[in-house]
Amino acid sequence: MSKTGGGRANKSGNTLEQMVEALLVSHGYEKSPNRNYGIHTVEKKPVYFRQLNIGQTIYDTSLNVDFFVYSPTKHKKGLIIECKWQQSGGSIDEKYPYLVQNLLKTKETSLVVLDGGGYKPGAKAWLKAQEEKHAKLSVHDLAGFVRWGNNGGI
Repeated sequence: MSKTGGGRANKSGNTLEQMVEALLVSHGYEKSPNRNYGIHTVEKKPVYFRQLNIGQTIYDTSLNVDFFVYSPTKHKKGLIIECKWQQSGGSIDEKYPYLVQNLLKTKETSLVVLDGGGYKPGAKAWLKAQEEKHAKLSVHDLAGFVRWGNNGGI
């Protein structure tokens, strides 16, 4: 049975999330079993959360983020990591403005891992330009995210 385009996209997106998770684990982070984590709860060790609800979107619906990372030394207020993979043409890059507005609404430091090469060139350029406009937002491809993490970001 062949997969639909959406099914392939979900699997590819999950693969990107697994790579991000592997980097977190390799840097000493543990997955938290707590699903009701309050952003202001103090942990004593580096932890990360998957698909964590951290508030409301700009449309006042639940905002779930791919990762919420906490470290008592590096990310005391937390770090949101969103993963966006697009391997072939589609509409995910049309959702970047919604993503950015939701991240900005949280007022949390946020990082977008963008890869796959299938997004429109103008969409990637627009997203990178948002990084320059907003100090709490950064955008990396997977290799750039790994370099950032290995250079002390994680």
